[in-house]
Parts: sequence; structure tokens; C-alpha cells
Amino acid sequence: MFSSLNDMFIFGRLGPQIWDSIFAECAFFLDSCRKHKPETFQTAACEQLYLPKTLTRLKDFHQQSGIPIDVDMRYNGTAVPSLTAVAHFASQFIPALEGQHVSVMHGDFCFSNILYDSRARQIRVVDPRGFVSKGQPTIYGDGRYDLAKVFHSAVGFYDLIIAGYFEVSLDGQDFQFELIADDYIQIVHDSFLAHQFGPLRGDDPVLVAIAIHLFLSMVPLHADHPQRQLAFLANAYRLYLMLREKGTTGQ
Repeated sequence: MFSSLNDMFIFGRLGPQIWDSIFAECAFFLDSCRKHKPETFQTAACEQLYLPKTLTRLKDFHQQSGIPIDVDMRYNGTAVPSLTAVAHFASQFIPALEGQHVSVMHGDFCFSNILYDSRARQIRVVDPRGFVSKGQPTIYGDGRYDLAKVFHSAVGFYDLIIAGYFEVSLDGQDFQFELIADDYIQIVHDSFLAHQFGPLRGDDPVLVAIAIHLFLSMVPLHADHPQRQLAFLANAYRLYLMLREKGTTGQ
């Protein structure tokens, strides 16, 4: 019987060995995807997934909410740059797309679309996107994006936020944010960061950077849930501080 990883993450209490097995299966899937290359591929469409898309979405969010995107903020008492500046900062850690990065791409390889059979220790994936740019069907894209989608679940805690396990407030330019998580969630987090996924380890800065773009760009899509929007923004700042530390230490 297959269970979705988001349910296992939120409601399960599986040991580290199981999560190591899950991430090994994810790595095997992505390795298999990398074995298939298109004869020709236009990289411009994939590059639109990051900074251009994020800036457009942030402008949409500002028009919806009135919350500034070009003003320096504070996150849990720490001075942080504007949301726009964070997007530009993260982009510096995403190398230009090269042929080695192009592979079969699921497009939404996150916990809710990954099913795991604990008996067979195998995963199945559902709901592939099938395009990078709308109107241009393709099964190929940036393989780093797929891995970053797993990161945004395992380390970015997307599913925790969707499930409401957070407290957030915005007072002027001051974010206060706390994720409601226990030691079990940390097991998943640590297992992913320590895992090797082909050429990238789970703690590679490029994954943090792409995850920041994911959280910033999804904000206007959740206009029906303002608190969740604030949580996405605050969480992007949490990841920004993680990336800033990696950039400082050279990791």
C-alpha cells in the first residue's frame, strides 16, 4: 500500500532508516531521469522558473496585499533585506542551466506527489507537470528544480505550513515566525541534508536558493489564506538566513 510522503511527514512517526530509504528512492528516480536527454532544448524557458517568475509573482502579491516588497524588514529580530533583494540574492547561487542539468522533469516532485510503499521500499510519483512554459508541452527541464521541490518539503517545511503548524505575525516591517515542529520533523530534515542525490548533496546552496524562489513565487497563489502567505514569506527569510550563512562559510 502506497502512502503520500506529506501524510507520512505530518502524521507518521517513521524512523531515520525509513527516511534514508525514501530519499535513496528519490535519488534513484532522479538518476533515472538524468539518463534521458532531449536532442535539442531551449534553456530560456527553465531560466524563467527562477528570478523572472519570482519578481512577477512578488509584484502580483504587492498589488493584492499592499505589503511592501522593496523595503528592508526584520525577521525574529534580525535585520533582513527586502523581499525583492532576497530574490536577487538567491539567484546568485543558481548557476546558469547547462546540458548536464537537463533531464526528464516531473515538475512538481514534492511530498504530496510522491507515494511510498514501505514493504517494497519503492516510490511512485503522480501528477507530473508536462511543461515548463505554458503552451509548450515537454517532459524535459531543469533536474535541479525537481530536487529543490523535495528540499522545499523536507527542509523548507512546506507541508507543515499547509497543515497550519506555524505561528506568524507581521507588525509593520517586523516578521515574527515559528514553526511548530518536534524532533521527528528534525529527523526528516537531517536525513535529507545528509543524503547524496547524484551530483548534489541535500545541503547544496543551489537547493536552498531555488527553494527561496519557490516560497516567494507561490505567495500570490494563496490569496485566500493571508496567514499562510505571511508564513511563506517569513519562511523564505528563514531559508535566506540559511543561504547567507552557507555563502559566508563557503559551504
